[in-house]
Order: sequence, then structure tokens, then C-alpha cells
Amino acid sequence: PGRPNQGIVFWSMCGDEIASVIPAHISNITSGMLRTVLGSGETRIETIEHILAAMRGMEIDNVVIKVWGNEMPMMDGSALAWVDLIQEVGIVDQTAASRKIVITKEIVVGGPNAWCSLRPSMDGSFTIRYDISYPHPMIGHQRLGIVLNRNAFLRNLAAARTFGFISELESIRSVGLARGASEENVIAFDDDGIIGLNQLRWPDEPIRHKIVDAVGDLSLVGHPLVGIFTGYRSGHVLNQRLVSA
Repeated sequence: PGRPNQGIVFWSMCGDEIASVIPAHISNITSGMLRTVLGSGETRIETIEHILAAMRGMEIDNVVIKVWGNEMPMMDGSALAWVDLIQEVGIVDQTAASRKIVITKEIVVGGPNAWCSLRPSMDGSFTIRYDISYPHPMIGHQRLGIVLNRNAFLRNLAAARTFGFISELESIRSVGLARGASEENVIAFDDDGIIGLNQLRWPDEPIRHKIVDAVGDLSLVGHPLVGIFTGYRSGHVLNQRLVSA
């Protein structure tokens, strides 16, 4: 548990000692291809987007996340394992009021081929709307909008898994990424379908996972948002540019 108004904070651990304290805030983001990376000095904590999505999706404002090593475990490639653990230990209300960031004017980053935006919400909610398009028979063009709250995250997003394409695997591994990728934590698409025994949990699971990633990235603003996020083929880099803006 974290103290009131502390926010989401990562502790990089060395045995029982705290080696570094890194708040989950956009000011601590370092460049990271295909994943979100926090950094402070020489310390890096990679692939934090799923656990951050679980925290924000479950409406956790204040928490300490202790990490041994420099990367979060992939689990099954979704946020579900973190959600299950949060439900197992329980959530408590704190005496301080939750602080929120209210979007009061439209902010847009990107270009015609990929962009994302935040604009005001008239009803005090946080809505995510996403469009993706891939030239694959099991994906194609997908569109989804969700008003984010704890129940919606549990029912519609938490179990959506990371996906990727076998055709891109060699180039990704050549730069040191995806070394732990397997059929157990990634939906791997070949030209025609899915490799291995995995089956989609929803017909539009890819876009649901893109929304999970966006929830994690947008949490780097430091507080829950009130507004409407719209993403068109955006990924971690554009999402983070939006938070910075």
C-alpha cells in the first residue's frame, strides 16, 4: 500500500535494500521501443504498461511496486494476473480525496497515419476510443470505445493479451527485445492465423489489448483522467507524447 497522495511508485530493490525510487510519471520515462520504460540515473524498469493499466483500471491511486531486476514479469501477456492479485489482497479507501486531472481543451499529437488525442468529457467520466488496422485476416480494422471504470476494466480489458507477428520477430529480437516471448505470453500471428494452441479470448482481442496499453501509458500523467482519449493506430511513443503535451 502507498500513503495518501503518493501516487504509483516503483522501488528498484537490491536484496532487502531500496536501490532507487522511481515515481510512475512521464518525467521519468526513457525511450523504449514496443514497451514502456521508466528510468532514474542508471536504473531502468521495463515493460511496466500492463501493471500500470491494472492499477489504474482497478482505481488504485497510491501503491508501492517493488521490483527485483529490470523488467516486470510478462505473466500471460495481459493485465489479468495483476488484477487477480489486487482482488486477492483487497483495496482500502483512504481518508484523502482522490485527485484527478480534468481535460479542458483538445490536445492532439501525431499525423494523418497515426495520432491520438485528449478532449473534454461532458459527464465527468474517462472514455477511451481506439481504432487499429492491420492487413491480417484475423484483425483487419477494429474499433472500440469503453468508459473506463473498475467493472469495465475487469470485464472487457484485463484479460486481453499482447499480440505480435512472426514476420517481425527476427528484427525485434535483433535489437534485444522479445527474448522471453512465447506462445504462453504472446498471441503470435502468422500470415493466415495464430501459431500454436492459443485462441482469441474475444474476436477483437488485439484492440482490447491496445486499450490496456493506452490505460497504462496514460496513467503516467500521475492522476486519474477526466476526458475522452481517442487513438488511431497509436502506440506507446505517441501515447507518451500525448501525456507530455
